[in-house]
Amino acid sequence: MYVKQAGISQWKDWPRDADGKLNPSTIGIECANSRTYTKGSYDLFRYSGMQMQVLVSLLSHLLTKHGLSGSDIVTHSDVAWDRPDDLYKSDPGPFFDYQTLARHGLGIVPLAKDFPPLPKDRSNQKDMISWIQTCFQIMGYRPCPVTGEMDVNTLKIIRAYALHFFPECPKYTSTRYDFGPLLHSLLHHPWAPYILTQQDSSVLSSGIETIPDVLTQQDSSVLSSGIETIPDLLTQQDSSVLSSGIETIG
Repeated sequence: MYVKQAGISQWKDWPRDADGKLNPSTIGIECANSRTYTKGSYDLFRYSGMQMQVLVSLLSHLLTKHGLSGSDIVTHSDVAWDRPDDLYKSDPGPFFDYQTLARHGLGIVPLAKDFPPLPKDRSNQKDMISWIQTCFQIMGYRPCPVTGEMDVNTLKIIRAYALHFFPECPKYTSTRYDFGPLLHSLLHHPWAPYILTQQDSSVLSSGIETIPDVLTQQDSSVLSSGIETIPDLLTQQDSSVLSSGIETIG
């Protein structure tokens, strides 16, 4: 018996019920944060330090109890991005402290050692997009066919990825993306060392010296630029849906 807490969702090959929901294989943890309503919009607040401490303790307990790994912890926005925009899940939102979880080896983090080498011809956009899609597949995003096209499916995954891994820059979840910061994040994410120290630190990527200077981290003020052809349908979601939600495989 299980509680039907998950809506339409998908991650890796985790079992789903007949309705396409991850209920049979997840434990839902609700994390609420405060917000105020002013002039037609919500102002969200950061999750408290005490709240994150309790969450770390609870997650650590569940991982030990069920024999799981830290990478089995995902959020609602990770697993429920493939929905119509009016049902798109963005919780726990941009103010959730993912970095604290990463410091404790909890949650998904892009690790360059798990990804294939970058294409030799990095000016070939089709090859570069295929590489990005492959990385998303490896991380666990589903469905994620490797098409080599910056299609609507891929754009929605980028939006979910950005919300999780660029929480300090919500603009990166708009309709325009810059390849540079995205690739830099996949190959050199600052949280990766937290996870690698939990594993074998000797496999830490050496920085992949051949990445061109254009892939260096950009100033957050320019993260909304790039790729002109992205459709407008991926507009920034209403902040009122940024409530809460963490899923762990059970």
